Amino acid sequence: MTLFQNQNVFTLYRWFKRILSVHVQVIQFVWKFFVTNSPTYLIILVSIYQYGSVGLNDLSKNDFLIKHLIRNVKHMSDKC
Repeated sequence: MTLFQNQNVFTLYRWFKRILSVHVQVIQFVWKFFVTNSPTYLIILVSIYQYGSVGLNDLSKNDFLIKHLIRNVKHMSDKC
């Protein structure tokens, strides 16, 4: 493989890793919703999927959204 092909493989791997981590965080939110039955997690899930599915084009938007939601959930759970 040439250097260019190696860089493409590495870039694809990085994108795949980021998409996978976002999906894992969404799955964790779904799990917490079913475990706690808290309306807070339902609101979070609706707001995540309101922005559309996670794709290469809107990945940075979803990254920001999920990080913001995780920060809010941690803040709310500290209050409880």
